[in-house]
Amino acid sequence: MNAPRSGLRRISHWLGIGILLCVGFATGRAAPLRVLPRGERPPDARLGPLKDLNGYFPFVPPSSREAWE
Repeated sequence: MNAPRSGLRRISHWLGIGILLCVGFATGRAAPLRVLPRGERPPDARLGPLKDLNGYFPFVPPSSREAWE
């Protein structure tokens, strides 16, 4: 009684592998999805130049304690 079940398991195993391979090949040929046209980048500050300590950071200290508060 175990022989037919093992045969069915073997067939279903290879059938599953075949389906996965077909799906993999089919999706590999599809064009990638795009949100923006090619070459256009979203307006995101994180994609700009990185901040460093060599930039211009103006700071004028207050002349008195009252001005600071």
